[in-house]
Amino acid sequence: MSIIFKCRDGEIKIEQDYYDRYLDFDWYISIMMRYPNNTDNKGTEEDKIFNIFESKNALLSILDSLKFKRFVAHNDISLDYLEALSDMWCVPEWLKKEISQRKNDLDIVKNKIYKCRNCSNGFKLSENKYNSCNTHSFCFNITHNTFQCCGKSDPNDGCIKGYHIPQEY
Repeated sequence: MSIIFKCRDGEIKIEQDYYDRYLDFDWYISIMMRYPNNTDNKGTEEDKIFNIFESKNALLSILDSLKFKRFVAHNDISLDYLEALSDMWCVPEWLKKEISQRKNDLDIVKNKIYKCRNCSNGFKLSENKYNSCNTHSFCFNITHNTFQCCGKSDPNDGCIKGYHIPQEY
């Protein structure tokens, strides 16, 4: 027998034994499974079908996290959305804490000031744009009062423009 979750952007099909091994404890999905008449379950004897108006990757993130007993984030998932969904679905506290910790870790990385490998200026990753780094490729020629790479004299008008590159990378 299979369990099918029809999400707003796709479908997830899992086997009953997978559910029994990893997901059968008190939380939203298990309550749906125990009381299918209270949902819009349209399954057959072989399959149980549940319509869940949530992102497929969010549901996969929660299911895989519960399976592996550590937070697993699938692509293109907002941690704020995942945190709210986890709270609404009564997932275990350890998973809620791990999602919250990941959010905090990302905030620290976003607000950390890095030094650019090319121009030596400080920048935040969250503010790094396609034209943030503005530098010259060769040194300044004092006798001609210009940069050797482009002939310009203004150090703020670099001939190389692009993203800042953190020295750590």
